[in-house]
Amino acid sequence: MNEKLNDFLAYGMDSKIEKKQIYNMDGVISFITFLVFVINEIYGGAMWARVGCVLFPLSFIIFTFTRRDVTGKKIFWIYGIWGIGFSILFGVIGTIFMFLIIDKKYYITYLGIMVILYIIVLCIYISMICYLIKKEIYSSKSSKKLMGGWCFLLCGIAGMSFAKILGMNTSQEKIIQIVSVLSYLISLISVLGSLNMIKYFMIKRREKTISK
Repeated sequence: MNEKLNDFLAYGMDSKIEKKQIYNMDGVISFITFLVFVINEIYGGAMWARVGCVLFPLSFIIFTFTRRDVTGKKIFWIYGIWGIGFSILFGVIGTIFMFLIIDKKYYITYLGIMVILYIIVLCIYISMICYLIKKEIYSSKSSKKLMGGWCFLLCGIAGMSFAKILGMNTSQEKIIQIVSVLSYLISLISVLGSLNMIKYFMIKRREKTISK
């Protein structure tokens, strides 16, 4: 099992993230955060959202800042931050829209349900990774390849479906529901990327154990 775990931790370590990619992603996150700020102002302007829209992109830029291309274990740190960032942002967007169509007395209950949903999805992702580790999918000797394109295909299909629905006579409430669901879909997919953060700390812990 240790060998299989080592293969998992080493998987993707030989990749490289150019600093230009990181700067571009900083710009994307900042732009999406600005959109969240605009949406929040149009539909009520909650103070917590205003503060978050200022602190979130600043924190994101600080945690991903680099003067050179990223290699080694720090790759997983960057991927983890990106995953967490997109998951939080699109989760907030989905929540803002859903709050427009549900009664305020149900806000806490709704948020509780969403927290449970995210926990379930996280457990599913972890179980999937454990299964792939046991099947030695991450081994350099394995002829099997991980299928990552399904995420983009799923988002593409969802986007085309949304565009088709917009062309129909759809009520405003229905459109808000669809936008919210699509936002949550992107958020839940991004949770998978956030698990790279766990991988980063696992590698650091292993390095400390070896150095002792």
